[in-house]
Amino acid sequence: MKSVNAKLAVVAVALATAGILFWRWAVSPGNHTHYYMGLAVVLVAVLWGAQYAALAGYAYLTSGGRKTPAGSEANESGEGTADSRECDTSDAEEPVVAEIAEDVPSIDVDPDDATP
Repeated sequence: MKSVNAKLAVVAVALATAGILFWRWAVSPGNHTHYYMGLAVVLVAVLWGAQYAALAGYAYLTSGGRKTPAGSEANESGEGTADSRECDTSDAEEPVVAEIAEDVPSIDVDPDDATP
């Protein structure tokens, strides 16, 4: 959820910056530099705003529309978060390495049989 809040913060700062740049352009209309910089910052705000909407929508849909506070029982028990499914190792499978080791034939090496 930190990345969602960070994207929202970037959008807010970008819109504030764009407002300042457009104000500077309105004060000195002969110089179009502030206008084009303002347009670029608005483009950044739109792109990051779209990413924010996508991440927030995904988080909303995967939580089933429920918002669980950080200290709730659902989070303390490990339920209700997308990360809890990834970190749950209670029913983890045995490593695949053991299966591969069983399939490889053993090679007996006797140092006395070595020929120079």
